Amino acid sequence: MAEKKIFCEHCLDDVTYHIEEREMTRKLKGTDYTFLGKEAFCDACTQPVFVEDIDTANRQALYDAYRKANDLISIAEITSLLKKYAIGAKPLSELLGWGINTIPRYLKGDLPKRSYSETLYRISKEPDYFLTLLKDAKGSLSSPTYEKSLKATEKLIADGEVPKEHLAANYLLSKNNEITPLALQKLLYYVQGFSVAFTGEFMFQSDCESWVHGPVYRDIYEKYQEFGWQPIVLESDYDYRHCFTDQEIQVLDSVIYHLSVYNGKVLEKFTHEESPWLLTRGDLKEDEASAAVIEKKLIADFFERVKDKYDMLTVDDIAAYSNERFSRLHF
Repeated sequence: MAEKKIFCEHCLDDVTYHIEEREMTRKLKGTDYTFLGKEAFCDACTQPVFVEDIDTANRQALYDAYRKANDLISIAEITSLLKKYAIGAKPLSELLGWGINTIPRYLKGDLPKRSYSETLYRISKEPDYFLTLLKDAKGSLSSPTYEKSLKATEKLIADGEVPKEHLAANYLLSKNNEITPLALQKLLYYVQGFSVAFTGEFMFQSDCESWVHGPVYRDIYEKYQEFGWQPIVLESDYDYRHCFTDQEIQVLDSVIYHLSVYNGKVLEKFTHEESPWLLTRGDLKEDEASAAVIEKKLIADFFERVKDKYDMLTVDDIAAYSNERFSRLHF
């Protein structure tokens, strides 16, 4: 095979060259970024020579360094996302309401806008969120494209790709459109507690933390914090029932019926008088921040005692506890 040659402006001739790897620093959008790049040198005079393929690779390495430093989604992560949801780059661009060639451009190396990157990151991490977007955009996709992606997404959810507390949150929100982020946290805590009391199993693997305003599932907080003190708007009518066992549905429905009637501040007062949160907080002041995990054993012990004290035979008996708690509150 003939050796590759390139024109050397120093030798004024076509020459062979060799490539060396080296750390490079270049400026992009006003900031210097360092990356491992390559440089070509003339074999005759040892001076640098320009090789288009190497320049392109260095530019891509610079962009990769920029993505990493600025927490922008990478080409590999976008490619993985498309495979995960069995959808093409152009259909996903259409689904998101972007220009049809937006994601194809990102795959070729263009840098994504931060807001677009955040959307793609969220899609990658939250199949339930993508499912919402997919169903809302059904009319903008061809039937085969929609059905193929829907099947892949539903399989991810069924296989446990979505943490159970996220699915439970979606179910609760689909049944009550007045739930705020504060109330949602407390409802999930009661779902977890009454689940272990009635089924012997925790519904969620994730732990909750003893924050100032009561038990909190951090990932749920981060997902819905943009709603502040306002009710959460769930942009989907998807039926999540198939994600749960019949017993789990009974617990969820009972919590919705008997506890979601109270606002977040009332539910906060409930949890502030219960031993799991109190014991975990210890001697902390009322307004002192804490991220201490509420041990699952504390939750199990407390809710099993509640079940026994109120002679709960079915999950509908949660009403006895919630009614008494509310009657004893002082505002």
